[in-house]
Amino acid sequence: AGLFVGSLRLRNKDPEVAVLIERVERALGSLEGVLEALLDISRLDAGVVVPRIERFPVARVLRRLQDTFAEPASQLSVELRIRQSAWWCESDPLILERVLANLLSNALRYCDKGRVLVGCRLRGEALCIEVRDNGPGIDERRHREIFREFVRLENAERLRDKGLGLGLAIVERLAHLLDHRIYVRSRKGEGATFGIVVPRVAPAHVAAQPLPAPAGRVDLAGKRILVVEDDEEVLAALGFLLAQHGAVPLLARTVAHALSLADSGPDLVIADDRLAPGEHRIPAIRLLRARFATGVPRIILADETLPSMPGGFPQPGYTVIRKPAGSGELLQAVAAALRAS
Repeated sequence: AGLFVGSLRLRNKDPEVAVLIERVERALGSLEGVLEALLDISRLDAGVVVPRIERFPVARVLRRLQDTFAEPASQLSVELRIRQSAWWCESDPLILERVLANLLSNALRYCDKGRVLVGCRLRGEALCIEVRDNGPGIDERRHREIFREFVRLENAERLRDKGLGLGLAIVERLAHLLDHRIYVRSRKGEGATFGIVVPRVAPAHVAAQPLPAPAGRVDLAGKRILVVEDDEEVLAALGFLLAQHGAVPLLARTVAHALSLADSGPDLVIADDRLAPGEHRIPAIRLLRARFATGVPRIILADETLPSMPGGFPQPGYTVIRKPAGSGELLQAVAAALRAS
């Protein structure tokens, strides 16, 4: 649906229709958030999420939170302050960011036109990363209850935007996965402080990495892009999107059809990693690789519910994109793969 709407936005010239498209995109974003939360709970309960522990500066996560939440806070008239820190910690940076993002999202949702502060403080050999707000607070008798699934606090002002009540349930599961402690301090009418305790480590010397160049407009003029996808709607959406940017999409629902479409060889192959039962996952990708020159780049559309791809993927020459992929992410990956080849 997101790919279809992205194509529609490119083709539309009517300002009134543009407003409707924007609303559809927002609705799809809300729906994606709900599905993502449900998938998170499912993956965590199934034990397929494996943390990758490393040492890193807390500032890396805090800067990403600042970039992500500055605009939403402004739209809600909430004063957001994220204090940077020079401390380093030992954790999984992506999972830790997800924990803090869920806490920060909750704080913004329940803190109407108030203030939210994110900061760090030392506690012995550990580091406490806290999210504080001056919202309505939480009755002390409900401190444990709020971490259960589908529990939502009463807030008439945010009734339409409270979600399913899964955010804190996900936070608790992720913290348990990392072996980090979560705590809450709050009283009714006195705001709330949520924190996570992470191991503090000594800073490491890391060579400065150059910033990536800003992405320009994606120009795929004349590029023959073979798309192998057994879902007819997704296949059509990908075809529309690629054609809007000048590409020549070659659309196939089976590997046999794909081979017949591209006798001369495509410039790029985009393939679902879970095709029909007879062409399941990696065998289909290997057939395509054997047919075309090794220099043809390949993008794998991987099922978001899978923990990893078998067979040692990704390998050189492959780019893996997890579903659901937005049109911007997909187009930038296509452009990067073509440049690299």
